[in-house]
Amino acid sequence: MRLRLLRGADVSALRCADALVTSANAGLVGNANPAFWRFAGRENVDGAIHRAAGPALRAACAALPPADGVSTPCPVGHAVVTPAFELHAAMVIHAVAPDGAYAVGLQQWWGRRHWSGSQKYGHAATREVYLEEAQPAGEASALLAKTYSAALHAAELQGVRSVAMPAIGCGVLGFRHERVAQLALGTIAAHVAEHQGAGAAALDRVDVALPTEEAFEVWRSAAERQVGAPLHSGTAAIVYDVGNAVHERKERAEAFDRFRTHALERGLDKYRV
Repeated sequence: MRLRLLRGADVSALRCADALVTSANAGLVGNANPAFWRFAGRENVDGAIHRAAGPALRAACAALPPADGVSTPCPVGHAVVTPAFELHAAMVIHAVAPDGAYAVGLQQWWGRRHWSGSQKYGHAATREVYLEEAQPAGEASALLAKTYSAALHAAELQGVRSVAMPAIGCGVLGFRHERVAQLALGTIAAHVAEHQGAGAAALDRVDVALPTEEAFEVWRSAAERQVGAPLHSGTAAIVYDVGNAVHERKERAEAFDRFRTHALERGLDKYRV
């Protein structure tokens, strides 16, 4: 699998991927619902995706059935798929990340939890708003990694060859790029390793759209530490071969295991674990 880091890119304007990933809220309402206080009226990826896709995207999200047996369209750490409508892609993968600023889930959605009043949004009738159950602080990183994994898995299930995503969890959700880059790259590598063992994967390219130079440099540094030297480095993008990096790491681990087994057979106990 190839990984491309795109400098100064807006994921909602990309034309280079089969599927676009958006960092959604659990109600899948973009910036339209003021009850989603971290999203409403903010300049974020989900708002840009909804604007570029047109009103049909919001209607498609509203038509999705509840995922948790109550009324949550997409729980934190999961992803759902809709058509892309006016976007330059075949589909949108809506991935819901945890709130990183406080390491708990503070997004609001419709459901039977922690009633917090009623709100109106757009031209819809008043609905009651409830607060998501908070996650323990230690689970925020695991939930974020699960969100990236869910987006990649959704892409595989749809059989797409390429996917473009933002730095999910950064921006209004409050995670730092340093933390997100490490988690995301590790999750992408784990996804590649899983599919190398299970057979050929459908997904062969992941693009990460990074709108600022600062974010781009953070991800570039993380990729060189975790993946290795790039295959190609240009003004607009840097390309890495994640599949080759995973394969080399596996070969090194297997070589060490053979060495340790041989050493133990010779009685070198310092290699015993």
